[in-house]
Amino acid sequence: AHTTPHITPSRLNVMFRAVAVLALAGVVSAYQTDEIFCKHAYNAFTCTALTTNASCAANTACVWDAGTACGLNQVDQTVLVDDLVGGLEAVAASTAGAACAAITTDTACTEDTTCVWSPINTSCMATAATASTALTAASVPAGVQGFVALGTTVQTTCGTAAVSAATCADPNCELVTQGTLSSCQVTVAYGLDALRAKCGTNGAAALAAARAANGITSGANAAAPAVAILATLGCVLALFA
Repeated sequence: AHTTPHITPSRLNVMFRAVAVLALAGVVSAYQTDEIFCKHAYNAFTCTALTTNASCAANTACVWDAGTACGLNQVDQTVLVDDLVGGLEAVAASTAGAACAAITTDTACTEDTTCVWSPINTSCMATAATASTALTAASVPAGVQGFVALGTTVQTTCGTAAVSAATCADPNCELVTQGTLSSCQVTVAYGLDALRAKCGTNGAAALAAARAANGITSGANAAAPAVAILATLGCVLALFA
């Protein structure tokens, strides 16, 4: 049986690509409220910061995945994915979003200020601001807009084609090395701030819990110690594996 992968930091870019595929297929359901979506999104950051089975099991929003990592439970993750599919479909259906997607070269994409080039996906996509305009016009909830903005950073600013300290120098990104593999990922602090910018007070309790779990004491975009969560945001745009 198919099991939806749990949201974790290393899965962010993969996740965003997967959601994009579902969006093209037109698999969309009604949006949740901002309170529900933002709460689940923040909880995903909390769950991936928990490093033991015991601490993961103690949080009802989380589940221990295959005995190796903690992630958001499948039911809540499905809610996130369903709403993100709708959001990405709205961007793709917009005039500006379609125009960016039709551009096939880095040079042409960069010349268009409404678009941004994704080195990791070698494709052109709408900037966060362009996407936000399209999403607002389509009445897509603010929480979804925040996650789409985060996904844009995952695939562009931090989505470098060649990973090194030099290419991953943006303050919103951090170089993560596991064994012989290195990747450039968004910081947890930036991820939470990107969501908060759109969520406002929605999911406030979950945001506070996520900050505490990741050792972040304020809204400042300081580097966070839990790098495992960063990979997850990329998952929703491929499904974001």
